[in-house]
Amino acid sequence: MRKHWFALITAAVAAMAQTPARNYLNEGITVFRAARYPQAVDLFQEAVNPSPSDATAHLYLATAYMSQFIPGVDSPDNLQHVLNAEREFLAVLAFQGDNMLP
Repeated sequence: MRKHWFALITAAVAAMAQTPARNYLNEGITVFRAARYPQAVDLFQEAVNPSPSDATAHLYLATAYMSQFIPGVDSPDNLQHVLNAEREFLAVLAFQGDNMLP
């Protein structure tokens, strides 16, 4: 009987370990892979909000912004994608500055 309780408690703890931020990140990855970049941006932003120092979430967010950028198009929206991506890439470097290429 104790083994069953231990297994049940272990399963419950493992389920609770999946934070809402991690859920948003995983869902964002799924929609990013489906090339739904605006939706991915929203989900990655939701992952960043509760954990602003999570470099992984910022990196995914920056990549989703850059995926919406169209080279050679001079529209305000296109420029905003680049500025948003730059902001997020700089956030990643702020958290992991030692992780730069030589």
